[in-house]
Amino acid sequence: MSNKHTVGGILYVLSNAFDSVNHRILLAKLEHYGIRGTFGALIKSYLTEKYKTVALKNTVIYSNWELLKHGVPKVSILSPLFFNYT
Repeated sequence: MSNKHTVGGILYVLSNAFDSVNHRILLAKLEHYGIRGTFGALIKSYLTEKYKTVALKNTVIYSNWELLKHGVPKVSILSPLFFNYT
Protein backbone atom coordinates (compact mmCIF):
# COMPACT_ATOMS: atom_id res chain seq x y z
CA MET A 1 0.00 0.00 0.00
CA SER A 2 2.89 2.35 0.64
CA ASN A 3 3.96 1.85 -3.01
CA LYS A 4 0.48 2.81 -4.27
CA HIS A 5 -0.30 -0.78 -5.38
CA THR A 6 -3.88 -1.97 -5.45
CA VAL A 7 -4.87 -4.30 -2.63
CA GLY A 8 -7.89 -6.57 -2.91
CA GLY A 9 -9.43 -9.47 -1.09
CA ILE A 10 -12.24 -11.93 -1.40
CA LEU A 11 -14.10 -12.92 1.73
CA TYR A 12 -16.64 -15.69 2.11
CA VAL A 13 -18.70 -16.27 5.22
CA LEU A 14 -18.26 -19.94 6.10
CA SER A 15 -21.61 -20.14 7.85
CA ASN A 16 -23.20 -19.68 4.42
CA ALA A 17 -21.00 -22.45 3.05
CA PHE A 18 -22.32 -24.84 5.70
CA ASP A 19 -25.83 -24.07 4.43
CA SER A 20 -24.90 -25.19 0.93
CA VAL A 21 -23.92 -28.81 1.71
CA ASN A 22 -26.02 -31.19 -0.40
CA HIS A 23 -27.23 -34.13 1.73
CA ARG A 24 -27.39 -36.62 -1.14
CA ILE A 25 -23.81 -35.89 -2.25
CA LEU A 26 -22.48 -35.94 1.32
CA LEU A 27 -24.14 -39.28 2.12
CA ALA A 28 -22.85 -40.80 -1.13
CA LYS A 29 -19.30 -39.70 -0.33
CA LEU A 30 -19.52 -41.01 3.24
CA GLU A 31 -20.72 -44.36 1.88
CA HIS A 32 -17.84 -44.37 -0.60
CA TYR A 33 -15.43 -43.97 2.34
CA GLY A 34 -17.01 -46.93 4.14
CA ILE A 35 -19.57 -45.30 6.41
CA ARG A 36 -22.51 -47.66 5.96
CA GLY A 37 -24.96 -49.72 7.94
CA THR A 38 -26.20 -48.52 11.30
CA PHE A 39 -23.75 -45.63 11.53
CA GLY A 40 -24.58 -44.47 8.00
CA ALA A 41 -28.30 -44.63 8.83
CA LEU A 42 -27.67 -42.62 12.00
CA ILE A 43 -25.91 -39.87 10.05
CA LYS A 44 -28.67 -39.89 7.42
CA SER A 45 -31.34 -39.47 10.11
CA TYR A 46 -29.26 -36.67 11.66
CA LEU A 47 -29.15 -34.72 8.39
CA THR A 48 -32.59 -35.39 6.90
CA GLU A 49 -36.16 -34.62 7.94
CA LYS A 50 -35.18 -31.38 9.69
CA TYR A 51 -37.44 -28.34 9.62
CA LYS A 52 -36.80 -24.67 10.27
CA THR A 53 -38.80 -21.57 11.05
CA VAL A 54 -37.91 -17.93 11.66
CA ALA A 55 -39.15 -15.99 14.66
CA LEU A 56 -38.93 -12.25 15.17
CA LYS A 57 -37.22 -11.26 18.39
CA ASN A 58 -39.55 -10.50 21.33
CA THR A 59 -42.70 -11.37 19.34
CA VAL A 60 -44.89 -14.37 18.71
CA ILE A 61 -44.66 -14.02 14.92
CA TYR A 62 -43.22 -17.09 13.18
CA SER A 63 -42.72 -18.00 9.55
CA ASN A 64 -44.02 -21.27 8.11
CA TRP A 65 -42.05 -24.43 8.87
CA GLU A 66 -39.91 -25.50 5.90
CA LEU A 67 -38.06 -28.74 5.25
CA LEU A 68 -34.27 -28.33 5.09
CA LYS A 69 -33.06 -29.90 1.86
CA HIS A 70 -29.38 -29.01 2.25
CA GLY A 71 -26.93 -27.75 4.85
CA VAL A 72 -25.49 -29.12 8.06
CA PRO A 73 -26.36 -27.93 11.57
CA LYS A 74 -23.96 -25.20 12.62
CA VAL A 75 -24.10 -26.02 16.32
CA SER A 76 -22.62 -29.48 15.87
CA ILE A 77 -19.01 -30.50 16.27
CA LEU A 78 -19.55 -32.74 13.22
CA SER A 79 -20.43 -29.84 10.90
CA PRO A 80 -16.84 -28.99 9.87
CA LEU A 81 -16.17 -32.70 9.25
CA PHE A 82 -19.27 -33.05 7.06
CA PHE A 83 -18.40 -29.83 5.26
CA ASN A 84 -14.91 -31.14 4.44
CA TYR A 85 -16.37 -34.29 2.85
CA THR A 86 -18.30 -32.27 0.25
